Amino acid sequence: MPTQDRPEVAARESRAPALQRIWEPFARLTGMAAGTSYAISRWIYLRALGLIYLIAFVSLWVQLQGLIGPEGILPAQGLLEAVRAQTGAERYYMFPTVFWLGAGARALDLGAAAGTLAALLLVLDVWPRLSGFLAWLLYLSFVDVGQDFLAFQWDVLLLEAGLIAVLLAPRGIRPRSSEQARVPPLESGIVKLTSGDPTWRNLTALDYHYWTQPLPTWTAWYANLQPEGMKRLSVLLMFLLEIAVPPLLFLGRRARHVALAGIAGLQVLIFATGNYTFFNLLTIALALMLVDDAGWRRVLPARVADIVSSRFEATPALGGAGPVATAAGLALLGLGVLTLVTAVVPGVRLPSPLTAPLRLVEPFRSTNGYGLFRVMT
Repeated sequence: MPTQDRPEVAARESRAPALQRIWEPFARLTGMAAGTSYAISRWIYLRALGLIYLIAFVSLWVQLQGLIGPEGILPAQGLLEAVRAQTGAERYYMFPTVFWLGAGARALDLGAAAGTLAALLLVLDVWPRLSGFLAWLLYLSFVDVGQDFLAFQWDVLLLEAGLIAVLLAPRGIRPRSSEQARVPPLESGIVKLTSGDPTWRNLTALDYHYWTQPLPTWTAWYANLQPEGMKRLSVLLMFLLEIAVPPLLFLGRRARHVALAGIAGLQVLIFATGNYTFFNLLTIALALMLVDDAGWRRVLPARVADIVSSRFEATPALGGAGPVATAAGLALLGLGVLTLVTAVVPGVRLPSPLTAPLRLVEPFRSTNGYGLFRVMT
């Protein structure tokens, strides 16, 4: 049957005019041509996220019992029992975790094993939407009971990136604007300037950072020996990469490639002198969605590019997404903008109708603010 005669294609095309009206102004702003496809980026992102989930679940699994097991430092069972004693049925919404079914040693190990399996399936492109959803749900479940051990920015960024992956999995919303790749660097840069910490404004933050960061690597000792002038220059470069580079995402293909190089380069530099688990890998994976299929075909063997792109329909316009995925994607974008405003504008108080959606989704930890080292310690 010709592609245009398929019922699902006809239905999608019937939705296209209304959805296209939403998409076209943004396409003109960003310079994204109507025929641009991101199928290869989409495939690479899902595989990369699966690997990051695998790192997260396996590294947690080997420490699980000592951290939140029944005999651990902060037992998950004790937390859930305390919540159960103080709340009613709303606890299942406030703490959306599968461990309400049980948080003993076996249940925790089973959760980690299931998360590891889901991550492997996502890497192998087996039931990607289902495996992506299960990985997200299980990691959310661990974050809810992980307390101090899973309360870092890389944990919530993984949840946010994981929810996006569910929408990007086959038949989901297509990666076009890579809005998510913009938010953490831009937001982190702005909050450093608005935090009131003088070390960022007078460019002395790196006089302290290398030896006060949580987990410095051995290379941080050498980085701390740099001349003061080099440290000041490094802070200026950081602000350039975190604040000036992200807006390039809206200025066409070449500008987006420059933004990718800047964002990825900054993450490599951070990774070289500090251990932030998978935060750097996540940010780079998100930034890879800035490259369209034409860009990937310049660096990948033709056969590999053909195989990867064949896994997805090359439908670039918003009309190519299902209505539920489209609505969810637009909702996430709107919530992300609200979160960005509240994080970077000092003292801002949004009207209640605007903060209500943020409160509604807060338990799912998938729309978050980012400001690592907002105040230098």
